[in-house]
Formats: sequence, C-alpha cells, structure tokens
Amino acid sequence: MIVCVAMPSLSTSPETTTPGQFSAARVSRWTLAWGIPALVFLIPWGARFIFFTGRVDGQPVEALTLSLFAVEVLVFVAAIVVVSRIVSRPRERQRWTFLFLAFMAWMFLSIFWSPSPMLALQAAVRVLTAALLFLLVHSCPNRERVMNAFLLSVLCQALLGLFQFFLQHVDASTLLGVAAQSALGPSAVVESVVGRLLRAYGTLPHPNIFGGFMAVGLVMSLFPARGRVAHLFRTGVAPLLAAGLFVSFSRSAWLAATVGVVAVVVSVALRQMPWRPVFLRVSAACVVAGLFAVLYLPFVNARVTATGRLETRSINERLLALEQSRDVLLDRPLIGVGIGQTIPALLAKGGGYPPLLEPPHAAPAVLLVELGLVGFLLALFLLLRFVPRRSVLSSEAVALAAVYLPLVLLDHYLVTTIPGLFLAAFSLSLFCRGENAS
Repeated sequence: MIVCVAMPSLSTSPETTTPGQFSAARVSRWTLAWGIPALVFLIPWGARFIFFTGRVDGQPVEALTLSLFAVEVLVFVAAIVVVSRIVSRPRERQRWTFLFLAFMAWMFLSIFWSPSPMLALQAAVRVLTAALLFLLVHSCPNRERVMNAFLLSVLCQALLGLFQFFLQHVDASTLLGVAAQSALGPSAVVESVVGRLLRAYGTLPHPNIFGGFMAVGLVMSLFPARGRVAHLFRTGVAPLLAAGLFVSFSRSAWLAATVGVVAVVVSVALRQMPWRPVFLRVSAACVVAGLFAVLYLPFVNARVTATGRLETRSINERLLALEQSRDVLLDRPLIGVGIGQTIPALLAKGGGYPPLLEPPHAAPAVLLVELGLVGFLLALFLLLRFVPRRSVLSSEAVALAAVYLPLVLLDHYLVTTIPGLFLAAFSLSLFCRGENAS
C-alpha cells in the first residue's frame, strides 16, 4: 500500500517540474496560449529574404521571385513546438485527413510537370505552411484571444494605411517588407477629374489585399465580445477599420464588407441576439465611411462607376487575364499547369503577343488552371468537409462565409500570396470552430 501511494509522486508531469527545469510540455502550452495569438498578429508582416528576383524585359515580376517570409519560418517553428497537440485530435481529423493528404499529394506531384519546378515547390510549401497555421489556430484553446490578436493586427494596419493615405507616400522598409510607393509613380492609385490619390498599402503588397484584411477585420469586430474591455476595444476598432477599408479603394473589399455586415445584422435579427453592441459598431462604421465618401466623392464615383481611364484599363486587364488562363487551361484541363505556374505557363506558351503577367482575378480560376479539374475537385470537397456538422451554423460562421465569397470570386490573392493564404487559413479555422462561437 505504501508503494501505491508513493507512485503518483514519482510522476514527471509538468506540474511537478521545478521552476528552473526545462519542460517541453510547458513550452507547448505557452505557445498555444500566447505564441499562436502573436503569430496571428504577425500575419501581415512582409519581411522576407529574397533568393532570386525573376524579371521580364528587365522588370521584376513577383510571380517569378523566390523568397522566404519571416512569418513562414515562425509558423514552422510553432508547429514543431506544439506538434503533439495538433496531431492529438483523431476524431476531428477523421473528417478531412484523407482529402487533405490527397490534395497535398496532388499539389506536390504537379511540381513534376511544371514549367518552373522551383517556383512550384515554393508555392506548394506556402500552401503547406498555411495548412499548418490552420492547425495551430484550430488547436489554440483561447478563441477570443486569437481573434483579438487579429483585430489588434488589422487595427495597426488601418492606422498605418491611413497615415500613408494622408501622406500620399509610402517609404520603403526592409524590416516591414514594404516597397516605396507614390501617387506619381507606377503604384496603385485612384484617378478622377480632380487628380490622383495613392491607395493605402499598410505592410501588404497591394491595396486590394489591405482592403481584404480591413473587410474581414471589420466583420469580426461585430462579433460578440466577452467582457467590458473587449467590448470597448471592438467598438473602438470598428470605425477605424471602416476608415482603413475606405482608403484601400478596393471594390471587392467594399463589397465583401457590405455583404459580411449585412449577414451579421440579419443573423442578429433572426436569432434574437443582443443587438445594441452590433448596432453601435455598425453605426459608427457607417458614419466614418460616409464622412470619407463625402470628402472624396469624385474618387468614389470613379471607382464605383468604373468609367475613368484607369478603371477601364483595370477591367480590360481582368478580362484579358481570364482569356489567357482559359487558353492555358485548355492545354491541360485535367492536371493543370502546376501549382503557382500561371505566369511561367503564359511565358512558355508565347503566342506572338506579350502576356499579362498576372493570374486571373478569381481564386477558383487559379486553382482550375494550376491544378486542373482533379485538383480543383479535391480542393472543393476538402473545403466542404470543413463545414461544421450541424443543422444551423453560428452567426460568426455565416458572416465569415459571406465576407469571403466576394473576395474569392473577385480576386486571386487568397491562393497566390502569403498574406492571402494565411488570412484564409486563419478565417477557415474560426469558421470550423463555429460550433464554439461566443
């Protein structure tokens, strides 16, 4: 009997370790509790090491560049630290493990028939990194802390974007991963009869991506908050994100935010949820957006009506990108041209005219071109498996699905860039946890 009583005290559980003793379990728990929220905060961080800069006619092309982002390294480090936690949920994994492995295998197999295997390998590794981020966020025990970390991150982006917009200049920064931009240079601008305005970038590579972050953040700021401090924080964040969304001048982001906000309001009304916090935040966001719209009305008209020179050019380029992707797809409709290979395939195809060095502005079209019908169907079935098994989705899950629909159909960055992939992985993880909504 004495031995039986003494045995538990000989256990090497984390609770009995001395303060100075290293404990892998303790580090794992700390990473889950605080490291993952910190990682979510750093999603928009653009610092990277560039191994090779691809050029066409002497001009650098992002789609042909080999680089490693700092946030990619952090995701792999965090995954190694908490690997035991993210693989210890067999009941949850059974729903999507086979499809996930099949999709990843097909994606890596596409490297062998890609025009540029190194670029394809880079794209495949980035998708794998996004999948690891999904698992990390999904394993984090504190959903509220992760969401607040993201809101704090997009708040910093909004403040930086507003500063850039009012200054009408973006200084280059290697530490932040930001390139220099100016309203007078070849940057993303909005043009009207009264002049040109530089659109906000934040630390992201394009205003459309910046606008996507603002749209997702604005919708998330409407979600129920736990505690008075969190409520005040989200109430203060909402109008600032609305201002950041406006200065992005991204039409797809404007539409996504509108659809997402409407989804939240409708869910609150139908499910008889507390409406005053949502009403306060939506009202504040609308007032700020309306004020900016009045102050910059000529530029709003230029973006909405799409009748200006730059707007017409943008629409024509989007149509051309779709036509080019169709021509490439017809060459390999089943297997595609390889992950991340839209631009290399266009250059290899030739055709007697200089191709537009940009993927089609629709994520499904990019997947179809690069992974073929086989890869597209695997991705679609995998996405459907992530939908929570319940008759009624939470209002948060419905809002996330609503805000992402325009972004997926009207742009490509959610599947072609590191910030877009990580934004999609983070939000998909919250969507899958819709059954645990506040």
